[in-house]
Formats: sequence, C-alpha cells, structure tokens
Amino acid sequence: MDIKKLTKILLGVGCLVTVAAFIWWAHFYGQVTTQMGGNLGNAFGCLYSSGGPCGFVSGVAQSLGVIPYTPVVFWIGAVMLGVGIILRLSLKTESTDSPSLRDMASEVGLILNLPSKKESAPLEQGMAVVPQKSLGVGLLLVGLFGPLGMFYSTITGAIVMLIAVPVLVRGLDIMGMPPSLRIYGLVYTWLIILLACAIWAAISIIRHNQKLRASKVRY
Repeated sequence: MDIKKLTKILLGVGCLVTVAAFIWWAHFYGQVTTQMGGNLGNAFGCLYSSGGPCGFVSGVAQSLGVIPYTPVVFWIGAVMLGVGIILRLSLKTESTDSPSLRDMASEVGLILNLPSKKESAPLEQGMAVVPQKSLGVGLLLVGLFGPLGMFYSTITGAIVMLIAVPVLVRGLDIMGMPPSLRIYGLVYTWLIILLACAIWAAISIIRHNQKLRASKVRY
C-alpha cells in the first residue's frame, strides 16, 4: 500500500472513530450527569480515562445491563489521527526537501567531477545489499510480542512504544478501575498498544522498502 493512501485512511478512519467516541461519551455521560444534577463538563475526564468515578459509573451501568462508554474507542481514534498527522507532515517535508537535495548533489558531482552512475557501477557491485523487509513478518511479530516485535521493523519505534506502554496504562488508570472492569481495561489497553505498534511497524517497513526500490532505480 502507498504511504499517501495509508495516510488518508488513518486520518479519515481516525477522525470518524474519534468523533464517534465523543458522541458516545456525550450521550452516555449526558444522561448520567442529568440524573445526578450536574453538567457534562464534570465528566470530561471520562472521555479519555476510566479511573476513579468514571470506573464506578461504568461498573454501575454494566450491573444494570447498560453498555457503558469506554475511552478505548477515543484512544484508538487518537492514535490513528496522531500517526496520520505525523505521516502527512513527513510527506510534506520530503516533498519540499527532496528536489533541493537532488539539485545540490548533482551540482556537487559536477564541481568535483565525480564519476557517473555507469562508471561507478563496478564499485557498487561490491557493496552490501540491504534486503527488503516483509510486512507480514513484521505484523506477525507485533501480534506475538507487542512492542518487542517492532525491533524487526523499527528500533526507534520499539523503544518509544516500550516507554509509552506504562504511560498509557497509568493514563487510563486501569489499576484504579473496579475489579470487575480491570480485566477489560487491560485487554482494551493491549489492543490499543497493538494497533499503534502495527501501524508504526507497517509504515516503517513500507518506507524502508520504498527507499530500497528508489535506490535501485537511481543506480
């Protein structure tokens, strides 16, 4: 899949999921705050967290047979939007910088009288060949090992996600949830982590393979 298409999909789906989460939160906690004599603004923290009073309200609603709002939907949309925005900015940076870099490289080559691509071919034959990475293997490793599986596709992404996992767990305040909802919170959090890791790994592998193909075309 092309990076531009993936960026559009992430932005579109992420926007829809985030809006859906906001509507679900407003509908659910609007009824709760109305019955308790408060306003919707008092439950704003429940949009992105399920700890404290939010977890208590969710537990009561679940015991009454009502499907409570879960902030996991919001985080899924936020992750997709964030990755899509980062990709879009990186694509803009590449599109503005690449022509000037190519021009500079050609000018330097002319000034220094460097050999042409055909002349440098014998030297390139002795260079190490960087293999392409498999998208299926990358996603399989993420599904099996989570952030650790990202070391195949991106070392930087793996380190960032390993740091982000405890931050996300603390942000969702899973341990502060009622025991009956704690297992659901852990499962939902792990799904968010896997989604973020899978998207990042897929993007890294696609970009890696595209760079290799572009280098082969140049030479």
